[in-house]
Amino acid sequence: MARDELLHDIPDSPGDAIIAAAGLDTDAICAPFASQIAGDHFDFVVRCYRPDSVSGLSKAEATALVAAGLSLAVVFEGVPGAKPAHYVAAQGPRDAAAALLQAERIGQPAGSAIYFPVDTDMLLDGVTNRALPYFTAIRDALAAAPVKYRVGVYGSGLVCETLKNRGLVDLTWLSGRTGWIGHADYADKADLLQVLPGMRICNGQLAVDRDYARAADFGQFSLS
Repeated sequence: MARDELLHDIPDSPGDAIIAAAGLDTDAICAPFASQIAGDHFDFVVRCYRPDSVSGLSKAEATALVAAGLSLAVVFEGVPGAKPAHYVAAQGPRDAAAALLQAERIGQPAGSAIYFPVDTDMLLDGVTNRALPYFTAIRDALAAAPVKYRVGVYGSGLVCETLKNRGLVDLTWLSGRTGWIGHADYADKADLLQVLPGMRICNGQLAVDRDYARAADFGQFSLS
């Protein structure tokens, strides 16, 4: 796959010329395809921390991806497709603790980021009453941890912009769902931009979404 094929679907916006890296995110285990992913001109892979699932990122998979020359980024997904009721202050410390345990298991280095998703199109009332308390608790928990990680959010433009403006997240990953609130206004501000629909690579064996980094540092990491 040529690099211009990866870039051809980026939405028009003033920031389009600034693409630091091209990558992908997927729910699937990528270790068997690591060299093919790198050969297809991807620079990084975003994988999930899933504490109760074998499909989450493991140390072995992380090692294979890094050995192929790819950078890693991670998103915690304790409850895939979580409903709005998940986002309450009391849940924040539980999710943060689970994410920190996964980070310790794979050896994620300090200073990199753990993204937490708001995988629903919240109205402003939901952002104010649910996402803000949830991320306040997450930020406090990560700040108190012995290994320091930055906090990222995956979500709509409204979610990303509100949390960033409130100082609750360091990095933002804009969902590829263009109909979600605030997408167009935030498309050239996000550190990571997801592009949908997804695609299949590695001879059709791996389903992925494409992602573009607008900043050289979006919390990605390697392993020592």
